[in-house]
Amino acid sequence: MKFALSALLGLASLVLAQDPNAAACPTATRTIQNRGCNKSCAFSDCTLQTTIQKPCNCPSALPTATLIAPCEADCPYQGCAIDFRTAALPCPTTPSTTRRWTSTTSTSTTKKPTGVITSVITLPPKSTSTPLPCPKVTSTTSPAGCEAIRCPVPTCRATSTMVVPCGCEPKTVLFVTGCATACAEGCLTRTQTAKWIKGLLAVPFVLYSQPHGVFEGQSTTSLTQTGEEAHRRYSEILRDVELMIDDHIIHQNDPENPFPSKLKLLVPSIGPFFTRLPLEAAFKFQDRKRYISSRRFVSPSFNDVRLILNSAQMMAVTTYGTLQLATFDGDVTLYDDGESLEPTSPIIPRLIDLLRKNVKIGIVTAAGYTTADKYYARLHGLLDVIANTAELTPTQKQSLIIMGGEANYLFEFSPSSPHLLAAVPRERWLTPEMANWDQRDIAQLLDVAEAALRDCIKRLNLPATLMRKDRAVGIIPDPPETTRIPRESLEETVLVVQKILELSSAGRHRRVPFCAFNGGRDVFVDIGDKSWGVNVCQRWFGASSSSGEGGIKGDNTLHVGDQFLSAGANDFRARSVGTTAWIASPAETVDLLDELAELMGKKMS
Repeated sequence: MKFALSALLGLASLVLAQDPNAAACPTATRTIQNRGCNKSCAFSDCTLQTTIQKPCNCPSALPTATLIAPCEADCPYQGCAIDFRTAALPCPTTPSTTRRWTSTTSTSTTKKPTGVITSVITLPPKSTSTPLPCPKVTSTTSPAGCEAIRCPVPTCRATSTMVVPCGCEPKTVLFVTGCATACAEGCLTRTQTAKWIKGLLAVPFVLYSQPHGVFEGQSTTSLTQTGEEAHRRYSEILRDVELMIDDHIIHQNDPENPFPSKLKLLVPSIGPFFTRLPLEAAFKFQDRKRYISSRRFVSPSFNDVRLILNSAQMMAVTTYGTLQLATFDGDVTLYDDGESLEPTSPIIPRLIDLLRKNVKIGIVTAAGYTTADKYYARLHGLLDVIANTAELTPTQKQSLIIMGGEANYLFEFSPSSPHLLAAVPRERWLTPEMANWDQRDIAQLLDVAEAALRDCIKRLNLPATLMRKDRAVGIIPDPPETTRIPRESLEETVLVVQKILELSSAGRHRRVPFCAFNGGRDVFVDIGDKSWGVNVCQRWFGASSSSGEGGIKGDNTLHVGDQFLSAGANDFRARSVGTTAWIASPAETVDLLDELAELMGKKMS
């Protein structure tokens, strides 16, 4: 934290000139600690600036003397660095008689006529008020050997800012507790890593972009050198972040280490990583496609960083491990919002390529239907190709499942079924935690959500109608073909309903997880969320593979979706059970799958 004081700070003495008409030239005295005292006086977080008026005909450089303080003295300037500056006073054009003031530390009381007024103010005394305490960060751990329990991701989010006083360093205090027997209550703190990295890249852009070259006619060679230098600095920054993530992974995988990683100290709410991220290599790949280093007016954007993170994750799941399961959102990921996956979609051959490579596919969508015909209507292009292709074996064709309603309806591919999908009874796929959800709690939570949605329709005058299902409740535009609810109204509805549910009796007990989200055209509250849906896919395919009953692991799972930032952000929940890729359109999904295919050893034409 940097701050500056515009008042005149610092110790200075006035040396009177021999000429009675000349002004005294000031000198400054800087106090430092004797290095032999072994006392640390850090000047990294604050700076005091003092401006001393330099009379006419005085030397341009301010003479500065250094005073070595004794070991028992405190750090000078209250632990801050001090910066002496001078301001030249104009020379008088005609002689005048003006009183010259001396500093309060001068013993001279002689009044001599001079051409200027010189004023020096001494450093104020050290404050006697009680200083702010240095903050402490508590790291909670549990004894080794505790049985792991899986808790739902909280639906509320909170952010906090730590104020660190001058001279303080946050201290980490270890607190040991017993084995957890119930899920902790509270809110999830969400961190947007992409924005943090974007800020790091802004500095070299300012230093090396050289936008003035557009007007000054720089040579091609000069502009090439500028781009190369920017590329080098961007690469260095992302390599440093990559190394911090590596260090964070070492800390998170070592339960005996009570100390937080450097990344955890910088970003206290950072979550776990399933794989390391080769950010430097990913940046170089994206720079060849997007020419990020060559731009002189547009700095590295949020989308640039998002795509760099996507590329790093693609490299990670293919280089440091084996991709076994790929799950996809529906709307805006596989097809446009409210549309269907048509046979002409370029995504279909890329999904077939994944199946051919023995990668399992789960389509985890918020669309909650109890019958196969409606899912067939949305996904008929893909299902028909799988049923009729000779490229896939029967086992590979069975490697596609549909998880609907976030985590409420499971359908598997069935070539003999009329709609090529067969519903799977819940008792075959429910995880042990999901099996404990009480139907009465589910009904109570949906009742509260329904009442909140009705109130929003009335209060915000929404052109919408309510829709209630057995595991969800929501609002849809009315009429749906021609009506669009404003995005702000959808976001407001999500936040209102979410808060009401959190404060209700059904929400406070947290016996049943839920997800309230903005679907782009509608708002729904579902039982469960996509972290549970992806986990069901992991267990479903893991039970019949070499992964065993425990299911496919998070580092072998990739979830692709678009809902990571809007209210509810249901795709963001999948981050807790596997790696993720954030896309913004079906076209980006195509690019992502091409990149993945190339990394897996085959680039599709």
